[in-house]
Amino acid sequence: TEASPSAAAVGAARDEACGAVEAVDVGTREKAYQAWLGYYKQKMKAMRWDARTLVATANAFALGALGLPEGPTLQAKTVGMMGLRGTPGLVVAKGPGGRG
Repeated sequence: TEASPSAAAVGAARDEACGAVEAVDVGTREKAYQAWLGYYKQKMKAMRWDARTLVATANAFALGALGLPEGPTLQAKTVGMMGLRGTPGLVVAKGPGGRG
């Protein structure tokens, strides 16, 4: 049997991964969130997810793996095309051109 990594090794790996994520442009991470949402929207039936579960999981991905402070803002048109209008947890831009 293999020995488990030490707590120090796990912490060092986590710090290195977080640093790598933070080196990626925020806009790129926001696009990754949108792509993730679109990809898994198509897999909802197979995963036995509803729209709330999809968005909650996407937001956990954004806050965790992508290191974002909140779920990224999506344009209303994009949310509508995904069939997610009115789903709790999505941050939807309002106004012309999708701006605040």
